[in-house]
Amino acid sequence: MGARKFVVTGVGMIGCCPRQRKDNATSGCNEEANYWSSKYNDGITEIKEACCGLGNLKADVPCIPVSNYCPNRNNHLFWDYNHPTEMVSNLNIDLMYNGPKQYTLPMTIEQLVEL
Repeated sequence: MGARKFVVTGVGMIGCCPRQRKDNATSGCNEEANYWSSKYNDGITEIKEACCGLGNLKADVPCIPVSNYCPNRNNHLFWDYNHPTEMVSNLNIDLMYNGPKQYTLPMTIEQLVEL
């Protein structure tokens, strides 16, 4: 389709993808790839359950006034069953929009927008 530039906003344990395992003699995960993907996601300890909602993983019912809230929003990836927490959104903005090359190689989103 002609796209040449992409923004990656979240990275799972990519070292365990079938393609990574295929290249390993034991079919195990690529530990180096997993190391870097985990560094990308540092600071977030709860990646499965939403912070606000009801039911299994707080995802059966959306965030409503009678919902149960998590005690610490800053360690959750998701606020409700669809949306990231404010901390995650701020992290993405701070790191991706105009952050250091460590996170934005080859360019920041701000530079991409200016193209």
